[in-house]
Amino acid sequence: MIIVDLDNCISDDGWRIHLIDFSEQDFDKRHEKYHEKCHQDALRNAHLVRETDDILIFTSRPEKYRRLTEEWLAMNKIYYKQLVMRPQGNHDSSVALKEEMLVTSPYFTRIVQAFDDRKDIVEMYINAGIDAAVVQINDNDYQMGVPEILMVAAQTFKERNAQYGDNYKKFGSIMRSLFPDGLNISSEDEWNRIGLFVQLVSKTTRYAANMDKGGHEDSAHDACVYAAMLQEMTK
Repeated sequence: MIIVDLDNCISDDGWRIHLIDFSEQDFDKRHEKYHEKCHQDALRNAHLVRETDDILIFTSRPEKYRRLTEEWLAMNKIYYKQLVMRPQGNHDSSVALKEEMLVTSPYFTRIVQAFDDRKDIVEMYINAGIDAAVVQINDNDYQMGVPEILMVAAQTFKERNAQYGDNYKKFGSIMRSLFPDGLNISSEDEWNRIGLFVQLVSKTTRYAANMDKGGHEDSAHDACVYAAMLQEMTK
C-alpha cells in the first residue's frame, strides 16, 4: 500500500500558485482562491496511481474541498482506499499534519511506500520506516516579498509557540543558574562547546515545556544528538 500526495505530486498546481495571497493573515483565506481551482489541474506522474489501487491519498488541502478533490480523482480514474484531508480549522504544519494522518490511518501497518513533493515530509515517512521519495512536478519557487515572508514567519511562530510555550523567555534565567559566576569564553574550542551546550539546553527546555503532554520526541532525539556531539568535543 502506498501514500501519494496531490498538489505538485500528481496534481499540477503550478498554474495556480500565484493565487496564494501571502499578505492575508487568515490561514484559510490565504489559500482559498488557490484551492478553489484544484479541480482544474492536469494529472501528472500518472504511473504512481496506475499500477495499483492500494493507494492512500494524504493531502494538506482542507476538508472543505473534498467534493472538488473527489471529482478530480474520479475524472482522472484514480482509484484509492482512503482520502485524508486537513480538518477544518487545523493549521498544523504539513509535516505534523501528515504524520498524524500516518499514525492514525487504519492501513498504517500495511504502508510500504510514500511519495510527496516536500523533502521534510518524505524524511518524516522515512523516519517512520517507510520507503519514500520526493516527486515534484514543478519547483514552485514562487518568490515572496518581505511582507509575505513575515506573514509566513508569524504563522510558524504561532505553531511553534503553541507547542513549546514561551520557553525562549526562560532561557536566560536557566543559563544564569547554570553559570552563576558567568563565563569566560575565548578560544575556538570553547565557543564550539558552548554552542553545542546552548543547543542541548534549548532542546531540554522544549521537552520540559511538553512534559505534561507526554514529552516531545523530537526534542529528546535532538538532545541526544547534541549530547553526543558535545561528548566528542569534550577533552
